[in-house]
Amino acid sequence: MKVRGNEFHYGERADFYTHTSFVGECRFFHNARFLGQTTFDKEINGTAMRSRWADLAENYVSDKEVENGTLMMFGGEKEVTISNGKTVNGVVTTKPGLLLNGDLKEEKNVVGLALVGRVPVKICEKVFKFDKVVPSRKFPGYACRRRWYEFWKKPIGVALADSTDGLVECATQLRF
Repeated sequence: MKVRGNEFHYGERADFYTHTSFVGECRFFHNARFLGQTTFDKEINGTAMRSRWADLAENYVSDKEVENGTLMMFGGEKEVTISNGKTVNGVVTTKPGLLLNGDLKEEKNVVGLALVGRVPVKICEKVFKFDKVVPSRKFPGYACRRRWYEFWKKPIGVALADSTDGLVECATQLRF
């Protein structure tokens, strides 16, 4: 690898290992792979991005501690609270592919809410693959499958597997 100013030129691949930091402007040509924690001080421009996980989430302050997969809505004493069964604005995520507002500094109860994408959702009954999932009115923060007579309920997503264990992976399609 050759370094000329802030430009890195190399043949096929360069691996930059843990705790790599770049301040100012750096240009990478060809394939660059960063392993471990990498910090960039400026804007990153590119044409493609890939993630291991599949949801877009944003950090919010919750009025109480909640579990992963809980349905949440805006309101309560802080920014978000457990869903009341009518409104859902996000699902507490486990591993966000892209996390917005990541530097939120609050003493406690900061939760990542998945706004769209594939995320585990807490359910209160058996759900089958490709069922539309709606908020439960009986159990706050939980979802259930939409019945044929509940056509008017807006789904929060589609179940991607059969489940009876309390969590099901869903492709969420939350709209405000």
